[in-house]
Amino acid sequence: MPYNLILPSLKTASPASQTVELTKYLKQLVGELNWALNTLETANESGSTLPEYDQISRTGTRGIWNYVKYRDGRAELWGITNVSQEFTPTGSFYFSTTDIALPFTLKNYWYGSGAHQWNFANWCNVVPKDNNIRDVSVVTVMSYSNQDTALDSARLFIHVVGTWK
Repeated sequence: MPYNLILPSLKTASPASQTVELTKYLKQLVGELNWALNTLETANESGSTLPEYDQISRTGTRGIWNYVKYRDGRAELWGITNVSQEFTPTGSFYFSTTDIALPFTLKNYWYGSGAHQWNFANWCNVVPKDNNIRDVSVVTVMSYSNQDTALDSARLFIHVVGTWK
């Protein structure tokens, strides 16, 4: 797709005239790019120019979760909760698990991640309960720490991606 852009002339003596030239160029560039971006895709049957994988079917909040369901079947969930954890020694580090229910069942589990908010060297994994990636309604947060410290209330941030249909 050819663009008809006229480059600015910055050989003028004054900064004010250079600014005018640059402003003309930027306005021209924005005009050309808007035209090109708006004509890259044709509208689908719903009238949207977005591809199906970017079209939102539903958004919501349930319990600790905020979620987005896309028309193509993909779902993303973000959860924030406080959990109490008792750590068990496992070799040179400590381990704890917490099960958390999802707001709806994921037909396929693709990805999960989590982060804790506390002061030690800690990390966690978010996996489907029992490692079954089909029809997932509960995730297990596996937490690790370099300290044997029980946590009365650790803030936990979770991100889960999968398919809802």
